[in-house]
Amino acid sequence: MKNINKIVITLLIISFSFLITACSTKAKVYKPNIINNEKIKQFSKKIDIVLSKNSINDSSASTRLSSVEMPSEESVSVYIKNAFITELKYARAYSSKDAGITLNLELKDIELHTRFGRASWDFKIQVSSSNGKIIELEYIHKFESLHASEFDTYDAANAFKPAVQNLIQEIIYNKEFVDLLN
Repeated sequence: MKNINKIVITLLIISFSFLITACSTKAKVYKPNIINNEKIKQFSKKIDIVLSKNSINDSSASTRLSSVEMPSEESVSVYIKNAFITELKYARAYSSKDAGITLNLELKDIELHTRFGRASWDFKIQVSSSNGKIIELEYIHKFESLHASEFDTYDAANAFKPAVQNLIQEIIYNKEFVDLLN
């Protein structure tokens, strides 16, 4: 009986330690999306991307006790800006020097919602142009979560890169996006 009590107490201590330290998982390095590439090529513009000083500045998007870290320990806002630049470079539409237009990204909010079976990355973003035009959008990227708790962020980390790919797609396919480029 004493051995069983020791085992139970040991398991409780280990479980409690896991809850306190939580887990941290890195999102994947961004890779361009062919759908985004084809759309960006249609604009036939050289574009620069800058990050608003007002963008949220957290280096991780976190649930209560766990977090998804960005590669290279960059902030979520910088990850999204760099992803957009990657898309533009891949489409040969990026230029920081002789761009015809500069887009200013402001990540206003990002939330990670996790529930067993259902989860989502929720983005609020504003894109303003050097021509004075602005679009704001909210995008929810739903994904399956096979884990029963918010302490395991494996699914959230794996879903982040496609969430950003789709966020960029939502921006460039927005009917008002072309106004930002004129």
